[in-house]
Amino acid sequence: MINPPDSTGDVIYGNCGHYSVGDKIFYNNSDAFVESKKSNQEVKWDFYSQQFRQAHDLGLWKTLTLQDLYAQRARQLRQQYDHVTVLFSGGWDSRNILNTFEKEKIHIDVIAIFVTPELENSTGFDNRQAENWYGEIKYHALPYAEEYCRRYPGTKLIEIPWVETTVNAYATASDEELYVNSRLKPGFLFGRNITLSRYPQLLKDVGYKNSCIIQGVDKPCMIHHGMKQAQGFFPESIMRLFSYPRRSLGYQENQTWEFFYWTPDLPELAIRGWYEILSLCRRDQLVNRAHDINTSLRDRFNLKMSTACQESIKTSLYKYFDPTAWQAQKQVEWGFHMTVELPVVRILNERQINWQPKLQDQLKQITNIVGESNLVINEQGVVQDYRSIHGGFIDLDINFNC
Repeated sequence: MINPPDSTGDVIYGNCGHYSVGDKIFYNNSDAFVESKKSNQEVKWDFYSQQFRQAHDLGLWKTLTLQDLYAQRARQLRQQYDHVTVLFSGGWDSRNILNTFEKEKIHIDVIAIFVTPELENSTGFDNRQAENWYGEIKYHALPYAEEYCRRYPGTKLIEIPWVETTVNAYATASDEELYVNSRLKPGFLFGRNITLSRYPQLLKDVGYKNSCIIQGVDKPCMIHHGMKQAQGFFPESIMRLFSYPRRSLGYQENQTWEFFYWTPDLPELAIRGWYEILSLCRRDQLVNRAHDINTSLRDRFNLKMSTACQESIKTSLYKYFDPTAWQAQKQVEWGFHMTVELPVVRILNERQINWQPKLQDQLKQITNIVGESNLVINEQGVVQDYRSIHGGFIDLDINFNC
């Protein structure tokens, strides 16, 4: 992949397709929204739709199982990079990546896990509520990764404490820096990825090698219309949160952030995933309702995040899924701060850092810059996120059954 320059002139070491407004191209959504407001033209997003449509029409995905495609993707990444880091969250999207590399006997150099020591003493084993999300790290990710590294001594486990990076950024950033460095989500600094990318232990292990950081974002996205027609699409609102690694934030030139499941290098993987979910909709009424456009958007989201629906989907997608592994419930309320970021808020408050007025001013400025129509604003008038852009929908063969 050629590392493209952003519209700011910054170099990007990741891949989330591109945004366009008229004939202008952008590699982050907020700059595209600014242009949209100026020109009164629609923002479009494209994630290699031509490659995906061609691969869909060619039909090779019909003869390959998901397990075949997972294995092919793991081999592809190992052949492309001299150093491979897998980012493990304790969820099954990333656990499946580890399982695939192990089954295929493909070497992983580093397993990286974001740790939050601030939550260590308050994370109980019996609480599976969303706010106790750190249990997935404490009771699943860390024990599993430690055992993996014992089985394969050539694989290192690197624990990444990230909260301080975000706290310090809020405490010291100017208004301009806060805007420029939080374009993925209004006013929000994603300190986890920044900390990982320039973490000394990882940099030492990588050295000058051509390296990648693999992320397990996200499950197949599809929608059907009463099972009479169906489309696959791409999760822009999630992918952009993890795919804007820029030189100015300390990301490394020899380090590329790779999505395991969403890639133009192997579009058949996402395509087959769409059809696995479509087939599951025929067998499971809960999953069916969660993907039916006739179900309200709010209900679709709540159904999809339910434990029963999640376990059904994971069982279908991941051969080695183990429902007894520790998992928290999924967050269903989408506020400005996701549940996973609440330790940052707590520490800012404990240190009496006056962050709320700065954030409020930032959100007002962003509203003026990009326009209300390009933002998600709740009933209380608070900016929660940028508007998501699904990009091109891929028409699926409603009669094909995995």
